Amino acid sequence: CNSHDSDEMSIDDDDDDGDGMSHGSDDDDDAVGDDDGMGFFTSEREEQPLNDFTDNEYILCATFPHVFLFGEAYGRSGSLRPAMLRHLLLQFSAVAASDTELIFFLFNQQQRRANAADISTKVKSNPPALARFSKLCNSPEFEQTMRAAVLKQNSKQEKDVLARLCRR
Repeated sequence: CNSHDSDEMSIDDDDDDGDGMSHGSDDDDDAVGDDDGMGFFTSEREEQPLNDFTDNEYILCATFPHVFLFGEAYGRSGSLRPAMLRHLLLQFSAVAASDTELIFFLFNQQQRRANAADISTKVKSNPPALARFSKLCNSPEFEQTMRAAVLKQNSKQEKDVLARLCRR
């Protein structure tokens, strides 16, 4: 994951027991905890979130360093191809295949990609329908009808919203 060198973690100088981690101290700004000195680290959010369409290599390596030991995940910025997923999950060590968080992360990613591809195909196949849908959703009266439908289930407004959205 060499593309984000500025985000690399550094070992704290407060490492008293030689385990490579700081366990907090009175003047440690990153640690939060009780009076026993055993703090925990806070997770800070960056101003610009990571995008798995462009930063997937970094996300995989940073999130699953025990799987991607050399800091590389197939050298792709986007999601892994099916052949790559198969290769990864069928490794002899079974480290990746036994990591449920990685499996769910990869499944979620594949599901979102498939959904985006389906929507893209639908939009490209009928541009006038997309224009009508956009006009409908951006109209003030539709927003009012939508709000009323949310407040009262099985109402005339709800049926109207569904009928208008499901038209082809």
